[in-house]
Amino acid sequence: MGAAPIRYDPFLDCWMRVVGLIFFLIGLGCLWVTLHLDRHLAIVPLFGWFHLVIGVGSGVLARQLKMEPSQHPTLVAEVVFSLTIGIVLLVFYGRTSDEVCKTDSGPCSFRSQT
Repeated sequence: MGAAPIRYDPFLDCWMRVVGLIFFLIGLGCLWVTLHLDRHLAIVPLFGWFHLVIGVGSGVLARQLKMEPSQHPTLVAEVVFSLTIGIVLLVFYGRTSDEVCKTDSGPCSFRSQT
């Protein structure tokens, strides 16, 4: 992606694979919540905030590292996608939770305790 070749390091290779696995599992978690939204509505904001942090963090780090589009051609798409998904999830949760939580049972029953 425009960077100089990095000498192979087994430790770095292992950690990069672990990071990839972690993001894969986060993606599976998002898919699971999407498929079973009625049971997991309360954790939707966590995914929204996660995406916002990733979007802002990616943008800030790229700016600090003075990355050019030739070095990371998908950076703008990644930042825009993460921020958009984060905002949509938080807005969706706010609207949906108000409708679902009008009753004292269901996925938001914790709200009735406050």
